[in-house]
Amino acid sequence: MSQTETIREASFTLSADPRTHFQKRPGMDMRNAATHFVAPIRITEFLRARLTINIKPYSFPLRHDHAGLLIVANARQNPQNVLRWVRIGVENFRDILQLSVVGTESNSDQSFHGPLAFDSWGKTATTGTVELVKQQEPLGDTLWANYLMLDEDGFVITRHPLREITWFFDRNEEGEDIELHVGGFAARPARPDEAHRAEELLRVEFSGLVVDMDR
Repeated sequence: MSQTETIREASFTLSADPRTHFQKRPGMDMRNAATHFVAPIRITEFLRARLTINIKPYSFPLRHDHAGLLIVANARQNPQNVLRWVRIGVENFRDILQLSVVGTESNSDQSFHGPLAFDSWGKTATTGTVELVKQQEPLGDTLWANYLMLDEDGFVITRHPLREITWFFDRNEEGEDIELHVGGFAARPARPDEAHRAEELLRVEFSGLVVDMDR
Protein backbone atom coordinates (compact mmCIF):
# COMPACT_ATOMS: atom_id res chain seq x y z
CA MET A 1 0.00 0.00 0.00
CA SER A 2 1.44 3.37 -1.03
CA GLN A 3 1.84 6.27 1.36
CA THR A 4 2.88 9.89 1.10
CA GLU A 5 6.47 10.71 1.98
CA THR A 6 7.70 14.29 2.30
CA ILE A 7 11.11 15.89 1.90
CA ARG A 8 11.54 19.23 3.66
CA GLU A 9 14.37 21.75 3.65
CA ALA A 10 14.11 24.80 5.87
CA SER A 11 16.30 27.14 3.84
CA PHE A 12 19.12 27.46 1.31
CA THR A 13 20.81 30.19 -0.73
CA LEU A 14 21.82 30.25 -4.40
CA SER A 15 24.28 32.59 -6.11
CA ALA A 16 23.89 32.82 -9.89
CA ASP A 17 26.77 33.89 -12.10
CA PRO A 18 26.23 36.36 -14.93
CA ARG A 19 25.14 34.93 -18.28
CA THR A 20 23.22 32.07 -16.69
CA HIS A 21 19.78 30.95 -17.79
CA PHE A 22 17.31 28.05 -17.91
CA GLN A 23 15.71 28.48 -21.32
CA LYS A 24 15.54 26.72 -24.69
CA ARG A 25 14.76 28.48 -27.96
CA PRO A 26 15.71 27.84 -31.58
CA GLY A 27 19.46 28.37 -31.68
CA MET A 28 19.81 28.61 -27.89
CA ASP A 29 19.80 25.94 -25.20
CA MET A 30 21.03 27.24 -21.83
CA ARG A 31 20.69 25.21 -18.64
CA ASN A 32 23.51 26.67 -16.56
CA ALA A 33 21.46 28.35 -13.82
CA ALA A 34 22.45 27.84 -10.19
CA THR A 35 20.36 24.94 -8.85
CA HIS A 36 19.69 23.07 -5.64
CA PHE A 37 17.87 19.72 -5.99
CA VAL A 38 16.65 17.09 -3.58
CA ALA A 39 17.51 13.47 -4.35
CA PRO A 40 16.04 12.28 -7.69
CA ILE A 41 12.61 10.65 -7.60
CA ARG A 42 10.66 8.64 -10.16
CA ILE A 43 8.12 10.56 -12.18
CA THR A 44 5.37 8.18 -11.00
CA GLU A 45 6.12 9.11 -7.38
CA PHE A 46 5.78 12.88 -7.67
CA LEU A 47 2.78 14.57 -6.06
CA ARG A 48 3.67 18.17 -5.24
CA ALA A 49 6.51 20.64 -4.70
CA ARG A 50 6.41 24.01 -2.97
CA LEU A 51 9.05 26.70 -2.44
CA THR A 52 9.21 30.22 -1.02
CA ILE A 53 11.44 32.86 -2.60
CA ASN A 54 12.60 35.48 -0.11
CA ILE A 55 12.47 38.88 -1.80
CA LYS A 56 14.55 41.74 -0.48
CA PRO A 57 14.50 45.35 -1.68
CA TYR A 58 16.18 45.63 -5.11
CA SER A 59 16.99 41.91 -5.04
CA PHE A 60 16.20 41.43 -8.76
CA PRO A 61 17.57 44.66 -10.25
CA LEU A 62 18.56 43.52 -13.76
CA ARG A 63 16.12 42.63 -16.50
CA HIS A 64 15.37 38.90 -16.63
CA ASP A 65 16.91 38.17 -13.23
CA HIS A 66 14.81 35.21 -12.15
CA ALA A 67 14.54 32.51 -9.50
CA GLY A 68 12.08 29.95 -8.24
CA LEU A 69 11.01 26.31 -8.32
CA LEU A 70 12.29 23.96 -11.02
CA ILE A 71 11.35 20.39 -12.00
CA VAL A 72 13.47 18.58 -14.61
CA ALA A 73 12.61 15.19 -16.16
CA ASN A 74 15.37 13.07 -17.63
CA ALA A 75 15.84 9.47 -18.74
CA ARG A 76 16.82 7.46 -15.66
CA GLN A 77 19.45 5.42 -17.48
CA ASN A 78 20.89 8.51 -19.16
CA PRO A 79 20.73 11.59 -16.90
CA GLN A 80 22.15 13.80 -19.66
CA ASN A 81 19.04 13.12 -21.75
CA VAL A 82 16.82 15.93 -20.49
CA LEU A 83 13.29 15.27 -21.73
CA ARG A 84 11.31 18.20 -20.38
CA TRP A 85 11.23 20.74 -17.58
CA VAL A 86 9.03 23.38 -15.95
CA ARG A 87 9.95 26.36 -13.82
CA ILE A 88 7.84 28.84 -11.88
CA GLY A 89 9.08 31.83 -9.95
CA VAL A 90 9.68 35.56 -10.00
CA GLU A 91 11.35 37.43 -12.83
CA ASN A 92 12.27 41.01 -13.60
CA PHE A 93 10.38 41.45 -16.86
CA ARG A 94 10.57 44.94 -18.37
CA ASP A 95 11.65 46.32 -14.98
CA ILE A 96 8.58 44.89 -13.24
CA LEU A 97 8.85 41.96 -10.86
CA GLN A 98 6.35 39.40 -12.11
CA LEU A 99 5.44 35.77 -11.73
CA SER A 100 6.83 33.71 -14.57
CA VAL A 101 6.03 30.16 -15.72
CA VAL A 102 8.09 28.33 -18.36
CA GLY A 103 7.32 24.92 -19.82
CA THR A 104 9.90 23.25 -22.06
CA GLU A 105 9.82 20.16 -24.21
CA SER A 106 11.14 20.87 -27.71
CA ASN A 107 11.36 24.61 -26.94
CA SER A 108 10.39 26.89 -24.06
CA ASP A 109 6.99 28.56 -23.82
CA GLN A 110 6.78 31.34 -21.26
CA SER A 111 3.97 33.28 -19.63
CA PHE A 112 4.03 36.22 -17.23
CA HIS A 113 1.48 36.93 -14.52
CA GLY A 114 1.80 40.26 -12.86
CA PRO A 115 2.75 42.71 -11.71
CA LEU A 116 2.58 41.16 -8.28
CA ALA A 117 0.81 42.71 -5.31
CA PHE A 118 3.92 44.74 -4.57
CA ASP A 119 5.90 47.31 -6.52
CA SER A 120 8.25 46.67 -9.43
CA TRP A 121 11.44 46.42 -7.39
CA GLY A 122 10.15 44.37 -4.50
CA LYS A 123 10.33 47.27 -2.03
CA THR A 124 7.30 46.07 -0.07
CA ALA A 125 7.66 42.34 -0.73
CA THR A 126 8.97 39.77 1.69
CA THR A 127 8.24 36.42 0.05
CA GLY A 128 6.65 34.71 -2.92
CA THR A 129 5.48 31.10 -2.60
CA VAL A 130 5.02 28.93 -5.68
CA GLU A 131 3.83 25.38 -6.21
CA LEU A 132 3.91 22.62 -8.84
CA VAL A 133 1.31 19.92 -8.23
CA LYS A 134 0.13 16.83 -10.08
CA GLN A 135 -3.60 16.66 -10.72
CA GLN A 136 -5.46 13.60 -11.91
CA GLU A 137 -7.68 14.18 -14.93
CA PRO A 138 -9.90 11.77 -16.93
CA LEU A 139 -7.46 11.89 -19.86
CA GLY A 140 -4.31 11.62 -17.72
CA ASP A 141 -2.27 13.42 -15.11
CA THR A 142 -1.41 17.10 -15.62
CA LEU A 143 0.92 19.51 -13.83
CA TRP A 144 -0.43 22.76 -12.40
CA ALA A 145 1.73 25.79 -11.63
CA ASN A 146 0.24 27.83 -8.77
CA TYR A 147 1.00 30.96 -6.79
CA LEU A 148 0.09 30.68 -3.11
CA MET A 149 -1.03 33.30 -0.63
CA LEU A 150 -0.15 32.10 2.88
CA ASP A 151 -1.14 33.24 6.33
CA GLU A 152 1.35 33.95 9.11
CA ASP A 153 1.44 30.27 10.06
CA GLY A 154 2.17 29.11 6.53
CA PHE A 155 -1.30 27.80 5.69
CA VAL A 156 -2.70 28.44 2.23
CA ILE A 157 -5.26 31.26 2.11
CA THR A 158 -5.62 31.39 -1.66
CA ARG A 159 -4.23 29.23 -4.46
CA HIS A 160 -3.92 31.11 -7.77
CA PRO A 161 -3.63 28.70 -10.72
CA LEU A 162 -1.31 30.22 -13.31
CA ARG A 163 -0.79 27.48 -15.89
CA GLU A 164 -1.67 23.89 -16.68
CA ILE A 165 1.02 21.77 -18.35
CA THR A 166 -0.85 18.84 -19.88
CA TRP A 167 2.12 17.00 -21.38
CA PHE A 168 4.51 16.84 -18.45
CA PHE A 169 3.65 13.33 -17.27
CA ASP A 170 3.63 11.72 -20.71
CA ARG A 171 5.92 8.73 -20.93
CA ASN A 172 8.60 9.00 -23.59
CA GLU A 173 8.28 6.88 -26.72
CA GLU A 174 11.22 4.63 -25.86
CA GLY A 175 9.52 3.57 -22.66
CA GLU A 176 12.49 4.50 -20.48
CA ASP A 177 12.00 5.14 -16.79
CA ILE A 178 11.91 8.85 -16.10
CA GLU A 179 13.28 10.50 -12.97
CA LEU A 180 12.70 14.00 -11.70
CA HIS A 181 15.06 16.54 -10.19
CA VAL A 182 13.11 18.99 -8.05
CA GLY A 183 14.36 22.09 -6.26
CA GLY A 184 15.28 25.75 -6.53
CA PHE A 185 17.09 27.75 -9.20
CA ALA A 186 18.46 31.24 -9.80
CA ALA A 187 19.70 32.82 -13.04
CA ARG A 188 21.04 36.14 -14.32
CA PRO A 189 21.02 36.32 -18.14
CA ALA A 190 22.26 39.97 -18.08
CA ARG A 191 21.51 41.87 -21.27
CA PRO A 192 24.37 43.54 -23.19
CA ASP A 193 23.17 47.04 -22.30
CA GLU A 194 23.46 46.11 -18.61
CA ALA A 195 27.12 45.15 -18.92
CA HIS A 196 28.12 47.70 -16.27
CA ARG A 197 26.49 45.41 -13.68
CA ALA A 198 26.74 42.10 -15.51
CA GLU A 199 29.63 40.81 -13.43
CA GLU A 200 27.66 40.89 -10.18
CA LEU A 201 26.21 37.72 -8.73
CA LEU A 202 22.48 37.31 -8.22
CA ARG A 203 22.06 36.05 -4.65
CA VAL A 204 18.66 34.57 -3.73
CA GLU A 205 17.49 33.11 -0.43
CA PHE A 206 14.85 30.37 -0.36
CA SER A 207 12.83 28.72 2.38
CA GLY A 208 10.16 26.09 2.89
CA LEU A 209 11.09 23.62 0.18
CA VAL A 210 8.57 20.76 0.34
CA VAL A 211 8.40 17.77 -2.01
CA ASP A 212 5.57 15.22 -1.55
CA MET A 213 5.92 11.74 -3.04
CA ASP A 214 3.67 8.70 -3.34
CA ARG A 215 5.69 5.67 -2.23
